[in-house]
Amino acid sequence: MNIIDLGLKFKEMTPGNTPRQLYLHHSAGINTVQAYHQQHLNLGWAGLGYNFIVDLDGKVYKGRDPKYVPAGIFGHNQDSLHICAVGNFDNMVMPDIQREAIKELIHYCKSLYPTIKAVLGHKDEMATACPGKNYPLQTMKDTFTNGLIQVTLLATAAPIQNKVFKLQHALNAMGITDYYGRRLVEDGWMGPNTKAALEKVAVRRGDNNILVGWIQEQLNIKIDNDYGDAPWRQTYDAILNYQKSKGLIVDGVAGINTILKLVA
Repeated sequence: MNIIDLGLKFKEMTPGNTPRQLYLHHSAGINTVQAYHQQHLNLGWAGLGYNFIVDLDGKVYKGRDPKYVPAGIFGHNQDSLHICAVGNFDNMVMPDIQREAIKELIHYCKSLYPTIKAVLGHKDEMATACPGKNYPLQTMKDTFTNGLIQVTLLATAAPIQNKVFKLQHALNAMGITDYYGRRLVEDGWMGPNTKAALEKVAVRRGDNNILVGWIQEQLNIKIDNDYGDAPWRQTYDAILNYQKSKGLIVDGVAGINTILKLVA
């Protein structure tokens, strides 16, 4: 199991967690692991409450070390593990590659922690929609009970793109609409409606928003959603260098042409 460690920095915690239940969540939005970590820090927590995050492209990220008590469900954190899937599965269908990664992760957790006796959804313990009506919760429970069944993923002519999901989510969060003033459907497809919304944006120095963070993620630099204060120079230089490498106008302004190249 390949689990990516981003080196998230947590506040001091005391060990003492023996996982007996594994809980499943969705993020109810689309953002980076670092952004969720910061969000939980802002709540006064020690850091990211989930033990693992599984992105739309099937990549699995390490969160809070399982030896520490997680922060996933109030009153049900002691002796538990928590897996969060990026996405809102009340209005999305989970990509196959993400579903299979979660199944593999459940199998991995079960083998690593024989003390785990059940897999549950967040909504099994509280009155909540999490992990969403379209989340394949019973499939995940069956995986825990019956073991991992390998599935061959079939390539499609135009596979869903994780980065487009995140881009559409960022545009919706900013209130950027298509030609007809409609919110974008967060479906991971770079279609005419998404391109129409991109015609309305241009990211410049001084901006502070989720779209800046999306661009920083694509450029593989520090993500802080800020193209104003430090490290604005890093963001500015990265955009300039990228534009130069792609034969674009080199001005440090990320408009539709630069964004479309970042998506490709």
